[in-house]
Amino acid sequence: MGLFWNFDYNTYHFGAMMPNTKKTSHKPVLIRDYLADYRTDLANKRTFLSYIRTALALFAAGLALMKFFGHYLIVGLGILLLPTGVLIFVHGVITYNRMKKVTRAEEEKLRKLEAQN
Repeated sequence: MGLFWNFDYNTYHFGAMMPNTKKTSHKPVLIRDYLADYRTDLANKRTFLSYIRTALALFAAGLALMKFFGHYLIVGLGILLLPTGVLIFVHGVITYNRMKKVTRAEEEKLRKLEAQN
């Protein structure tokens, strides 16, 4: 698979497991740095999913208030919840894409530093 021990308890060599690298190149990468990228990406996706969940819950609550209650204040609250859910969804998409750009830029910096060594 391309994972070799380097006799240094903090360093591994990645060959085929690193994206965009040749199978023959075995450049040392700290395992905590390699896995930190995955953790950051997974945390970003998890946050995006929570934005979607919140937006969907607000939108569904707004529809339910408008459909099942006849009092004008409750219907007004339902009407306010609909665009709030949409705005939260849009904010989540923007935040996800912004963090994705930042993490990709950091990965590129790490790769450039590895190439220099």
